[in-house]
Amino acid sequence: MNILDADLTLTEIERTLETQLRTEDKGLRTIGDLKLSYEDFKYLVLKLKGLTRYISKVEVLEHYKLSIITALVFSLKYEEQGEKSIYQKVFEMLDKLQQHQIRYCISICGTAFYELGISTYGIELRTIEDVFEVITIHAGISNEVYQEIFHMMDDCYTEDESYLYEKKILKSITKKLNSVYPFIRMDRPHPLAYYIKELYEACKLQHDELEKLFFEFPNLSKNLIQTCYIWCMKSDHGVNRLINIR
Repeated sequence: MNILDADLTLTEIERTLETQLRTEDKGLRTIGDLKLSYEDFKYLVLKLKGLTRYISKVEVLEHYKLSIITALVFSLKYEEQGEKSIYQKVFEMLDKLQQHQIRYCISICGTAFYELGISTYGIELRTIEDVFEVITIHAGISNEVYQEIFHMMDDCYTEDESYLYEKKILKSITKKLNSVYPFIRMDRPHPLAYYIKELYEACKLQHDELEKLFFEFPNLSKNLIQTCYIWCMKSDHGVNRLINIR
């Protein structure tokens, strides 16, 4: 089901996306939680292409900041192997700007996150790389890759499952994230790696308290929390339990 009508202007799209994110009963925690279909995404990108002629007038972009950030998030989610990544495209566009214009673009992103109450996960937005670290967390990865990570984490526990080799696991998670998003740096753990590790450990301790996990990790996608919870329940008990998500 599409949430964007083909007749909407870019201004109307901006309002629609903001309404979706601000509607509490939808339970959206990350931009990637938006129910944006592939058709919605392609339509959004098509509309945003009209802004490229204003690339040197970055103040114009401020009116459509949520649309731009949403397009970046879903570009990561919908990118296909072999095509030029959105990361590359953004840096090619920024090469045409002066440093003060680039800083203004970064501030626009920061303003959008702040005004909409969208988490930046403690990351200070000082560079475009910082912006993409936040974008990556909002985009997330597929459930299949999450499960590969959880399986790997199972193997990193000692026999009594009381200790996690932190450096090893953070490096391994970051390596797996890098296999999905090659622009992710490998010289240090990615911020998402810390959140996955903390969530996994909490799931191991709180087998029957999914709602408590939602409360403890208010900025993480419910899908990620649920996927981790189900994995831990299966790995610990060998059964699949029905889960009632609000």
